[in-house]
Amino acid sequence: MTEEKKPIIIFDTDMDTDCDDAGAFLMLINAHMCGEINLIGVMADSVCEFSAPFCEKVLSYYGLDIPVGEIYSNIANYERFFPYQRHQKSCENVAYNKILSKRHTDYESTATLYDRLLKGAPDKSVTVLCVGMLTAVFNAIKNDKELFYKKVNKVVVMGNPYKENDFNFSMDKESAKGFFDLCPSPVFISYAGTEIITGNNLKNTLPMSNPIRQAYEIWSGDKGRSSWDLVATLYAINSDESLFEVIWQGQIEYNIKDKIAELQKGTRDTIIKPKCTNEKMAEILNGLLQDESYVKRT
Repeated sequence: MTEEKKPIIIFDTDMDTDCDDAGAFLMLINAHMCGEINLIGVMADSVCEFSAPFCEKVLSYYGLDIPVGEIYSNIANYERFFPYQRHQKSCENVAYNKILSKRHTDYESTATLYDRLLKGAPDKSVTVLCVGMLTAVFNAIKNDKELFYKKVNKVVVMGNPYKENDFNFSMDKESAKGFFDLCPSPVFISYAGTEIITGNNLKNTLPMSNPIRQAYEIWSGDKGRSSWDLVATLYAINSDESLFEVIWQGQIEYNIKDKIAELQKGTRDTIIKPKCTNEKMAEILNGLLQDESYVKRT
């Protein structure tokens, strides 16, 4: 793939409360190391002190020098995130980020990192992939909407606009509303993944020392996990029309009071889904989770 056509991706992830973020991260890392994309930054968009450290641990495991930003050390109003913290508490026995990593420093704020990365990117070159809350990306838009519009080609969002109280939208409903009110760039929304099970073969495709394999084992054992974040990530890497189809186009307004996405007339927002069966998509995604060198050795 030529440099001009290679997607430049910023990964915006909560990396907490579920292991599909880790699977999505591995897909991006594999694509980056194969030269298919240029992963330029990771935003730990989570009210968890171990989200950024785990992202850093994974990048270090693969020998990658990619910056990590966080919202954790820059939150002024924690009451806003009480629903997230309650959910986080319910998942603490499978908190792979806390189990596998240690916090040794504060990290650059996502606002500062977004600003720095976008200023250094060519115009209309960046894909922002959001698979968690919309806190960090909304802050980036709010801080410099003109810069965001100038540099960002598209935003890929994992969330279900057909579902009341969707997790990623409702955990910071103010940012969800702000994002859909202000985003100046095209938005592609992916919600498929519930019945697409992946990661159940990582013990055969990744070494025991791999933190992604460990994250899945802590979260689900050998059962694998639904693939919401992985499907959205595949679209960010490769939006091939043979893999995905458009099911709606318009403009979304987020209703804070009722915690629902209201689908309005417009052109900015596109909802997509896989064209293939769940089984075929699982096969594709599992293939992208493999460490080929390890598979060959074993």
